[in-house]
Amino acid sequence: MDSGPEYISDKYLESEEVAEYEAGRPLSFFENLKNNEKKLRYELAMLNHISMTDEHEEALIPHEKGTTSHLNRYCDILPYKSTAVILDTAGHDGENSYINANYIPGCLGEKDSFIACQGPKSNTVKDFWRMVRQENIGAILMLCKVYEDGRPKCEEYWPEKDQSLVFDEIDLKVQCDDEKTEGEALYHRDFSLIDTQNDEVISKIKQIHYTGWPDHGVPKKQGLDDFQTLVENSYSQYKTASENNSKVLIHCSAGIGRTGTLLSILNIVADIEKKKEQEEEISNISVFSVVRKLREHRFHLVQSESQYIFIYQFLAKYLKNL
Repeated sequence: MDSGPEYISDKYLESEEVAEYEAGRPLSFFENLKNNEKKLRYELAMLNHISMTDEHEEALIPHEKGTTSHLNRYCDILPYKSTAVILDTAGHDGENSYINANYIPGCLGEKDSFIACQGPKSNTVKDFWRMVRQENIGAILMLCKVYEDGRPKCEEYWPEKDQSLVFDEIDLKVQCDDEKTEGEALYHRDFSLIDTQNDEVISKIKQIHYTGWPDHGVPKKQGLDDFQTLVENSYSQYKTASENNSKVLIHCSAGIGRTGTLLSILNIVADIEKKKEQEEEISNISVFSVVRKLREHRFHLVQSESQYIFIYQFLAKYLKNL
């Protein structure tokens, strides 16, 4: 991933310890992760220290009553001002411009190939689809269930197969053309966005919905095959979006934990695949560097220790299969 503009955390790169983490781990490190978990905890502690500073928090759009608070799912999960998606309000009086979402660079440095956002609330479903239309979204990756442990995690923002949602205020209809399952925890849906003023199709969108991943945790063992398929399908959608100048929208509930974990994996897989194609040697892999840079676009991507370690665990399996 291209470093892009100067990041808040760049100032810490002069530290020898940070520079060592930034350089990455040799492939041999991935072969014995059980004995290296203590090192990974230290690594994550350093990452948190340099990427979750007061300066980072001051760069966020505030959670303010009457303007943004009712649109945020969680009061402490907020978007950066510099990378925030701003909704167009032209021609739609009374519609808000705020949505809890951030642009994320593409895996190989493309500008804004991804958008990471919170799972829609009941009062932001319309805004969600406004964003999908405005930003030319070609695929949606959903990484949570609607309810988890009896708690709402994301509004069911899509219609059932052969049904549609109509938003008269913004002249938009969302139609579900197809729905199918793959494995135990993977769902595929095809949507059409239709302009209700002329009944013309604006765009076609694919949704990949993975349900085998608990909040703050990692994919369940019985869902790992489905997760592998999720990664493959997500990588394919990213490449298709890059070719079509569209974007991939990715979300869970808060839009940071599971969202950040998958984004990190996709970035590293893309880099490995590029090096394979160009017959370049793969010596070191820096999960630290990838997550650090991603966190400069959306605060606190990769939320828990188990998720950070899971990135390494997935890569260990991925490298073994190369």
